[in-house]
Amino acid sequence: MSDGEQRASLAQIVDFPSYEASSTNGDYSLLKLSNPITYSAAMRPACLPKDPNNDYTGSMALVSGWGTTSSGGSQPNILMKLDQVPVSKHLHLTESKSSQRPDSHSLL
Repeated sequence: MSDGEQRASLAQIVDFPSYEASSTNGDYSLLKLSNPITYSAAMRPACLPKDPNNDYTGSMALVSGWGTTSSGGSQPNILMKLDQVPVSKHLHLTESKSSQRPDSHSLL
């Protein structure tokens, strides 16, 4: 393995209880690993916002996942990511950034 890659098996997958397949609102899950990982410069936790009153509009964010990149498309075998993209109240990814265009701020 290179670039700080670590492998871990899953102990549990917890899907968002209000997921809506028709709109992709709430399209995320929490993954519980079987064993702890070692944090490093290449491996850091994804932190939740500290201020619930800040909507972070205009902040830069990393978008990643194993979802399809087109409607009805197949899922990738590797983690897909977009480099830094601005957070907006309604997420619209341009075609140059992604072929998928979610229209919901409910992704978070």
